[in-house]
Amino acid sequence: MLKKIFSLLFVLLIFVTFVNAESDLNKDIPSIINIEGKTFKLNGSGIRKKFFFKIYIGALYTENKINNTDDLFKDNFNGMIRMKFLYKKVDAKKLRDAFVEDITHNTPEYINDEAIKKFINTFNFDTVSGDIVDIIFKDGKYVIIKYNGKVKNTIESKKLVEAVLKVWFGNKPVNEKLKKAMLGG
Repeated sequence: MLKKIFSLLFVLLIFVTFVNAESDLNKDIPSIINIEGKTFKLNGSGIRKKFFFKIYIGALYTENKINNTDDLFKDNFNGMIRMKFLYKKVDAKKLRDAFVEDITHNTPEYINDEAIKKFINTFNFDTVSGDIVDIIFKDGKYVIIKYNGKVKNTIESKKLVEAVLKVWFGNKPVNEKLKKAMLGG
């Protein structure tokens, strides 16, 4: 009997430690961000995992709380996806290849579009733990990519807005759990 109690306590301790570790990762994600004079609120965040490695925290910022993807694909969407990297190093080529794969899965008809190519080629840098990539969506037709606070590119394309949003929120998102978490679920 005593052995069962200790086993149960051990499992409970591991679970509590895991939950605390997950929530500690999100502590550096601000709840409000100002971009070009507009206030964006954290809609939701989660961790992008590949196998058992934690790659980045993905956070969605919106002007108003959303729970479904319909509001993301409105003509005048304004918002931001923040990727705060946790993994020790992600090579530029792996980052570009991941975007190509995810865009191909969700919007294959756009993969050869010039705006998509510009977006993918913007990721010519390696990321390390602590780096931040912000992908800002403005007026439903601009995508602004920032790396550690510096603008790397601004691209005008409604197709690009749709394709990039569908990386996380399409029918074949990068990760279902991350999609749900970023939608506040």
